[in-house]
Amino acid sequence: MYTTVHRAGSVYYPHYITTVNLHSAGIGHLRQSEDGARKAFAQHFGLSDAESVEEVTLRERVGEVEVDDAKVVEVFQANDNITSLDEAREHLKERGEIDSQTVRERLAEVISLESDGDQSELTDAGDEILQYVLSREDLTTDSLSDLEQQSRTRGFTEKADRISTYQDDLDRLGIQDVRVIEDFPVQTFVYGYTRGGRDEDEAKINAFSQNASDGDGTPIFVDTSETEAVQFDLDPERVLLWLALNIPETSDPDEVNGSTTLPQIDSTDEAALEHARSDISQLSQDEQWGFIISHLAPVEGYGRFETDAGDDVEGQITEHVFKLLHTTSHILLKQASTISGFDRTNLSEFLFPRALSLVIYANNREEFNIGGMTTMVEQQLDNLLGQAESHGNDCVYDPVCSQRGGACLSCLHVSEISCSYFNQVISRDYLFGSRPNTDRTITGYWKV
Repeated sequence: MYTTVHRAGSVYYPHYITTVNLHSAGIGHLRQSEDGARKAFAQHFGLSDAESVEEVTLRERVGEVEVDDAKVVEVFQANDNITSLDEAREHLKERGEIDSQTVRERLAEVISLESDGDQSELTDAGDEILQYVLSREDLTTDSLSDLEQQSRTRGFTEKADRISTYQDDLDRLGIQDVRVIEDFPVQTFVYGYTRGGRDEDEAKINAFSQNASDGDGTPIFVDTSETEAVQFDLDPERVLLWLALNIPETSDPDEVNGSTTLPQIDSTDEAALEHARSDISQLSQDEQWGFIISHLAPVEGYGRFETDAGDDVEGQITEHVFKLLHTTSHILLKQASTISGFDRTNLSEFLFPRALSLVIYANNREEFNIGGMTTMVEQQLDNLLGQAESHGNDCVYDPVCSQRGGACLSCLHVSEISCSYFNQVISRDYLFGSRPNTDRTITGYWKV
């Protein structure tokens, strides 16, 4: 207990929302609509060959329903004009005897979300995936292969050879892809503040004075910028294997949402993990993503889960996936500050939880980028990942920190202007595993 002057900055808690300001022409009708959500899912799941999410057609045919081989042989033998079994299948397809699914029908099979009008689980999840898909389609991005090719074209063979080795580090840590973004559009809305605390049961939110605005309404301060960033995507297969290992109920058809289940893992030895990994790899890409989307509930800005974490499979998966992604973001952000040339308070995070994706971006208010993120990825990505893996679990306050959640100022906390969730819902356990002195039994994502 201590006394603080009422005008001190430490008693004010700003309330704000950070969004990605994707202003693509012609996509307004896709926002918060069920068909827009389905188009975003189709593009993300790889169900459509369209070049952009706007061009996705939900009536497009995907996959085929197999027919009895004996019927194919019968058609082949009965028609002199048919010279192969493939031609026989094509003949049956033209006659409508082999029916393929539409994109809409396939999505209905693999996704289990409530659809009850404009505000539904389907539209909320779809809007997040739509933002993620647009961030890949509309922004100026370079993948590792792009950076490698650019280096070779310019004659920097040594740099290109180094970039080509980064994929081994990514595979080891369960990261599927890394991209550099030159024009990540961040928009921040500051709409009020509280004093003494930020939760609604602790303090009352105060709007800014109308004297600060020329208009009649309540002023909301807006800050927009386009800045450089690095986007990391986790590997969905590795995430599903990790979930199966930590949440046994994911193998129970009566507990999961939808028809897809994960394999049951009875032990953590290599043979059991390889068997489970093989089972998960047998799932199609849309089935893997459908399982993830169907089990992730929204998380509010202050780290509150809309479902009770641990209450059911959906709650457990939401807690595990979100804390995994958020913890990874903080560890990478802290390590990036030592390599990129940006101070830790000049870096922030943005999460796409349902896409298993996180973005570390520079709080740049200038009209130009210094290229620190690109240089970090080109020349130091292996060091960034290596430091995150080797030092991310260090904390000077252990074992006390580990016993009290595994997150504190020494190990995971960053500046509150850098974290969208105010240093809530993070724990080193989800990446590195629970320590023996705790009452938790979580197998770390980087330990699988």
